[in-house]
Amino acid sequence: MTIGASEKPDGETFNLTVYGTTPSRQILGGVVIAVGVVLAWISTTWFQNRINRAQMLLPATALRERVELLQRRFSAAAKEVGADVPKTSKKLEELMNDLSERGLDGQRFLPPRFPVTVKGMAPSADAYKEYLAKRTQNIALLEALVERGFEQAWKMVPRPLDKEKLASLQTATASLDALAEEDIPNTTVLAEKIGPILGNLRTQLGRAELAVLSPAAYICRT
Repeated sequence: MTIGASEKPDGETFNLTVYGTTPSRQILGGVVIAVGVVLAWISTTWFQNRINRAQMLLPATALRERVELLQRRFSAAAKEVGADVPKTSKKLEELMNDLSERGLDGQRFLPPRFPVTVKGMAPSADAYKEYLAKRTQNIALLEALVERGFEQAWKMVPRPLDKEKLASLQTATASLDALAEEDIPNTTVLAEKIGPILGNLRTQLGRAELAVLSPAAYICRT
C-alpha cells in the first residue's frame, strides 16, 4: 500500500496484512466470549454467594436441630400420658419455622439465592445475631419447661391413671402449658413458676391417695 501527499507525491509504500472472517465465526467468537464471562461470574460471585449463605445458615440449622430433638422428645412423652399440650407444641412449631431457610429468607437475614447488588438487599448481621439470640433464649426456656415441668409432673403420677389422678394431671399439664405463652425472662423465673404447679400436683395426688384408703388406714396415716 502506498500513501502519498502534496509534500511527497511519490508516496511511501509499506506492507499491510488484512485479516478476514465469516459471519459464522464472528457469532462463534461472541458466544465464546459470553460463555467465558458467565463462567467467570459463576466461579467468583455466585459461588461466593452460596458459601456466604451456607455459613450464615449454620447457626440457625444447629438451633433448628436442637428444637427438632426437643419436639420429638416432648411429643413422645405427651403421647405416652395422653396429655393435651397445644400451646407448647405451637411454640415449638413456630421456632422450627422461624429457624427454617424459608423463614430466614422471609426476614431477609440470608444473602439472596441469586446474587444481587441492589442497595438495601444486603442482610443485617447485627439484626441476625439478635434474632438468633432471642430464639436461643426461647429454646432454653422450652427445654427447661419440658425437663423441669412436664416430665417431672408426668413422672409424679403413678400408673394406672384413675379418675382423680387423671384430673390432677390434666390440671397441672394445663398450667404448665400456659407458661409457654408467657413472657418469661430466664430459666430462674420459670423455675419459680413451675414450683407451685408441681407442689399443687403433689398435694392433689396425696389427697387422691388418701381418698381411696379404708377408714382404718386413713386413721393410721393421719
